[in-house]
Amino acid sequence: GFVPHVIIDTGRNGVVDMRHDCKNWCNIRGAGVGLKPTTETADPEIIDAYFWLKTPGESDGCSQTLPDGAQCPRYDADCGSEDSLGSGPNEPPAPEAGQWYDYQIKQLAANARLSPSSDVASASTANFMRLKSAVGMSAVNATLPSLSVNPFVGRSFYVNPVY
Repeated sequence: GFVPHVIIDTGRNGVVDMRHDCKNWCNIRGAGVGLKPTTETADPEIIDAYFWLKTPGESDGCSQTLPDGAQCPRYDADCGSEDSLGSGPNEPPAPEAGQWYDYQIKQLAANARLSPSSDVASASTANFMRLKSAVGMSAVNATLPSLSVNPFVGRSFYVNPVY
């Protein structure tokens, strides 16, 4: 039967090594949309699907100052990192989390890698294999329930009805 393993969020991972520090996560400058959502993965024994878990173009969080000039009530210092859009000169401030960020979607589209390429695929596979080795997937597999089929195959991928 089907044993669930890993879903990889490819909504913003189309560019390898775009961050100065891997702990930075908010509206990353230089990011691009990654592989299209699919269950056809590089390693189907371990990777169940690639999904865009967060809608590309939705802000991860706000800059200290919002686009309208007001102060963001839910500002997170991580959204002001050196890697975050809206923290650099000549970049518009980022709106609150979940709000449409036009500047970001244009960057994500410009840097998109919707299908595998040798450089992205090899780096992603190498990173995944290191993780797989460190975690010890056989121990994880023993604790997961078994299903008869992969529940992601043949499913419609989520589309935010607001857009």
